Amino acid sequence: MKNRMILYVGIALIVGLYTYGRNSRTEILLPATVVNIDSQIAEKGGDTWHLTVAIDATEVVLEPRLSRPDVSEGDRICVTEVVREGQPSEYLWAPNATC
Repeated sequence: MKNRMILYVGIALIVGLYTYGRNSRTEILLPATVVNIDSQIAEKGGDTWHLTVAIDATEVVLEPRLSRPDVSEGDRICVTEVVREGQPSEYLWAPNATC
């Protein structure tokens, strides 16, 4: 009986954290211009590709990618800005979105 109660409390906690995280963040789709595409050779594993984009007058480095992005410098792309309470904004490339 005690093990079952611990299981139920654990499931309720996971569902609660998921719901809170989903409700406390905001996602905004923004147009951006690719400023730089940089390859860094990792000591373990393959290369990682870093995209630097300009959103308005601010330059932002997106999350590293394991494959070379199919864009060139100067191309317009869509970027998702993820804003969470108490944390810095996170920027993700949205390759299938239109801005």
